[in-house]
Amino acid sequence: MKINIRKVLTDYISIDNFLVSVDPLRSVDEGGVVLYNGQNTNIIELSSILNKAKKIERETGINPLCQTFGIAQLNKNLKSSLTVPIKIQEISCGISDNIIEFKNIGEPFLNPFLIDYLLSKGIGNISNLDSFIELIPEHIITDFSTSYIGNFHPHRYELIRDIDEIDKSYSLSSTLSNLLLLEPVDQEVLKLEGTYAPIVASDFDQMETLEKFKQQSILVQGPPGTGKSQLIVNTIALGLQNDKTILLSSEKKSALDAVHLRLKTLGLHRLCLTNFAKNEQKLICSDLKKTWEYFQNFKPQSFQNADSAFPFDDSLKSLISTLSEHNEIWDKLISWLSESENNRYHTVEIGDFSFEEILSQLSKLNPAIHSQVKRINSIQFTNYDDFGKQIENTEYLLSELNKLYPVELKRDVDKLVVKILTLQHYGSQFYKAYGEIIASKSRKLSKLYSTALTIEKDEKNWDFNLEHWIKRPSPQELSFLKKQSANQGLFNRLKFKNEWKKWVRISGISPNELISELEQFYQFEKKRNTFDVELSLLGIDSIPTLKSIYQLSTQHNQDDWAWYNSLSKEQLDGLREMQVKIQQLKRDFQTVFHFEENDCLAKCLEEMKNNVDELKNQLNIISYLPEELKRLILSCSSHEELIASVYHSYWRKLSSSGAFPKKRVREEWITSALRHEKNKIINQRYTAHKLIENAHKKFIVYHDLMLLPPTKLSAEHKLLRSELKKGKNLLIKEFGKKKNFLSLRNLYESEARHWLLVIKPLLMMHPQRISTYFPPEPGLFDIAIIDEASQMPFSHSIGTLQRAKRIMIAGDEQQMEPSSFFKVHAENDYSVFHQAKFHLENSCLTHHYRSEHKLLIEFSNKYFYQNVIRCISNAKLKNRNCIQHHFDSSGIYDNGVNIREAQNITHSLLPFLSSDSKIGVVAFSEQQIATIKNEVFSSLKSQMFDLEDQEQLVFKTLDQVQGDEFDILFISFGYGKNKEGNFELRFGPINQLGGDKRLNVLFSRAKKEIHFFSSVKLKDFGDSKNDGVNVLKKWFSFIENVNEVENEKYEISIFSILKQAKSTQDFTHLVHLYHLRGWKIKP
Repeated sequence: MKINIRKVLTDYISIDNFLVSVDPLRSVDEGGVVLYNGQNTNIIELSSILNKAKKIERETGINPLCQTFGIAQLNKNLKSSLTVPIKIQEISCGISDNIIEFKNIGEPFLNPFLIDYLLSKGIGNISNLDSFIELIPEHIITDFSTSYIGNFHPHRYELIRDIDEIDKSYSLSSTLSNLLLLEPVDQEVLKLEGTYAPIVASDFDQMETLEKFKQQSILVQGPPGTGKSQLIVNTIALGLQNDKTILLSSEKKSALDAVHLRLKTLGLHRLCLTNFAKNEQKLICSDLKKTWEYFQNFKPQSFQNADSAFPFDDSLKSLISTLSEHNEIWDKLISWLSESENNRYHTVEIGDFSFEEILSQLSKLNPAIHSQVKRINSIQFTNYDDFGKQIENTEYLLSELNKLYPVELKRDVDKLVVKILTLQHYGSQFYKAYGEIIASKSRKLSKLYSTALTIEKDEKNWDFNLEHWIKRPSPQELSFLKKQSANQGLFNRLKFKNEWKKWVRISGISPNELISELEQFYQFEKKRNTFDVELSLLGIDSIPTLKSIYQLSTQHNQDDWAWYNSLSKEQLDGLREMQVKIQQLKRDFQTVFHFEENDCLAKCLEEMKNNVDELKNQLNIISYLPEELKRLILSCSSHEELIASVYHSYWRKLSSSGAFPKKRVREEWITSALRHEKNKIINQRYTAHKLIENAHKKFIVYHDLMLLPPTKLSAEHKLLRSELKKGKNLLIKEFGKKKNFLSLRNLYESEARHWLLVIKPLLMMHPQRISTYFPPEPGLFDIAIIDEASQMPFSHSIGTLQRAKRIMIAGDEQQMEPSSFFKVHAENDYSVFHQAKFHLENSCLTHHYRSEHKLLIEFSNKYFYQNVIRCISNAKLKNRNCIQHHFDSSGIYDNGVNIREAQNITHSLLPFLSSDSKIGVVAFSEQQIATIKNEVFSSLKSQMFDLEDQEQLVFKTLDQVQGDEFDILFISFGYGKNKEGNFELRFGPINQLGGDKRLNVLFSRAKKEIHFFSSVKLKDFGDSKNDGVNVLKKWFSFIENVNEVENEKYEISIFSILKQAKSTQDFTHLVHLYHLRGWKIKP
């Protein structure tokens, strides 16, 4: 079943009557036109129309000025009618010899809305004025003599032609079908593959968006200053790198200019074809000719590609990935690392408990009594209900001990426990007998001990050496034997021999040796007897006793001995009696308490006794913690140290290496990141040049193909060769013309198309020029981009959507809704951004680049963007007081103006004009901005016009400021109390639908400073249900308290950057941005 495409489209973009809803033709009944009578034309009305035409052309790039010939009166209903033009001619206006002259542009055409209306009444086949005159019904009153001049915007009629041609083709593109929720269309799938290299700086959000766009069409939410133009330029580069055709469409000339300027700095503007407002065919042909000649003379340049590798990519990628899995602790953990990473803390095993669970439990603890909690051994003591009784028992034991022997500190008890063990030792009989000798530790005792060891050793030797004797002779007998052995003669020797056998076992040993040896023994024995006498004089009965005394003396503690001797008999007996209780006290300190050695026991126990109920509660909380954390509580001197130790422990758990890289490594991260970003900038220019080189190569390939003989070519290449020749001949012919140029549409429908796609693969157009230049062929362009989509009515985007295989729709739903200089029912047409939001993959840009202080975007970020915008303030910004409220209660709002406020603004802005800053002056109404201009002119005279021409000084109303940015922004609220002192909440456009978004646009335009002038304050506002008024009240509250914000330190730790980073690329980009804006980055 054939779809009625025309009905589908008109239903989508119409609310009531199609004649006055799809960007309807301004009827002469509405005003805004002037009856043209040659020299008798009303000059004042004509001047107003011409000024409006210039303004429209400046902002949209479209010339709206037309002259109409003839009018027709159409009946809307029984009671009203609509008067519309019959024939329309686009014109331009010039002044020669003070005479206004009009010049025709292009050919005149019949009003397509009128033709469409007649078609709906069954009257068709109207192709020219003659057929119109012939077929016009009698009930439609016509007047062919009446002529008007007005801003009829002729190019909007292409919308109707587009719809007609789409309807005749029976085919919608897949992109348009998707947004209209129609059945999917089978079309070639666009492939964007290969390694992509950006040609301008890009952040994480932009690169992520491009990755999504490789796979599908996408909608981009781009809050103010978040780099939409950067993203668009890189999207264009993505298309060019994949040899695709790209169409960029926007109704905002400033948006197209911003992209074109970026391309121009890279030399890529040559690949771009833009629309021209006047003499367009001639200028288009001239531009094509210049590019053709450029390619003919092109010589590749030598570019050195820089090393783009980041050496820490893998390690940082792993770290960021690990930490991203723990978002719930990221802020707290990084904040701690930034301040305390170099400090030493205890480390424990966290186990399977989550960081949040632990912190949640620890947060219930009372930091004020941590010193008491840590003195309780929560690991071994578990009977918390009896804790109070336990304190009383311990107090009692301590008091009993103090009656006998005073102890104050924990270390006193520890010492006493050790000393009590000496009571039995020092009270033994041995110590009673020899205690004084032991305690003396004299040299004599040491000498005696040494002698005793020698004697014992010698005794063992003599026991072995005297074994030869059967019986040992006495000294007298030994003397006799010695004499006999000395006698000479045979008889005496035989006699001695017989005698000698009675004394020794072995006769073979020399008697003299044995006798001499025994004599030595008797000398040793005499020495031993003398030693025994010496011992006995000291009261020592034996050498073993001496050895025991000496061993005890080496172990003897003089302090313990003195302590023992200092005790009275009563104390000695009492301590022996209390020994069991003292041991019990020690066990309490091990199982119940955890006192430090210098803790005052009585005081600590008293404090615990006073807080016993709170301590029970604290112990109950601690009971849910793992054993390791219970031990950690005992080790930490304060609650703060406990929390810091938990952070430290958890950080070690998260870090794969067990410890965060040292400072030296982190310094290398920063250095490498800056070098990496610098090399990326070098490579961006290299990539841009390669894009031109690639286009030139294709240009040469086509020429080489034309030189090949047909016999060597395939049928496909033969056809291409033939078309290339015809296309080149056609273009050369056009290049030589002075007038009567072929339209761009005719060129694209001819064989010249092959060459156009090579030398101009990128087209930047107003959406209604697209309808003029190109047939509505589905997927005519590989990639289409719609910028400022929130400002473009969906009806205006149909031509772009129809001609695209893949679409990127970029805008900001928090900015102004679609508006048109030509719409009758502007509120009836919603934006293409709105339509696409519900049908395409959404992506959001969050990094703000425009404002040099985060305060300048803070209001919009808070009230419109849920604080998702990231902004890095510029440390080099001279004036930190970047938002100033100039309040003057003497200002009176009278007849739509506030003269006093206009004077104040003039006085304040004059000093800024000596700088190179771009200054914007914005008022909430036409009357107020005119008053300000008059005041400024009174001070500057003709200099004001020079500043305006140089765009150094710009005057605009609230509705005109979208898309602009200023270094210094002066805002005149204008509204105030009237002469009677009444302040009414009627603020023109602010009270209208979308007034809140107008304010968002206004307050996000400044790069360096905002100066807000008013004659009222927040307290002067009453209650209101209007969205715009309520946002205005929030603004007044914001600026009246803005000075309370503390100054930034402009230094940041590497940890905080890691916290912000979403990837390694994002990390290097952030390091580069902070460095570029003058921040000190701490490793």
